[in-house]
Amino acid sequence: MITKQKILETIKAMPEENFDDLEVVIERLVLLEKIQKGIEQAERGETISIDELKEEMKLW
Repeated sequence: MITKQKILETIKAMPEENFDDLEVVIERLVLLEKIQKGIEQAERGETISIDELKEEMKLW
């Protein structure tokens, strides 16, 4: 889970012109949350191998 501190750091680091469009700010925070979730999953070993991924992609 993304922390309040990380959200504040991200917002403070954003250029002022990004705040002209709230959607840009929200998209950045959503991306940050997804990255954090992926890192946490990887740390728990919830990953798949490249070969498993290739097999899944054949089903698309």
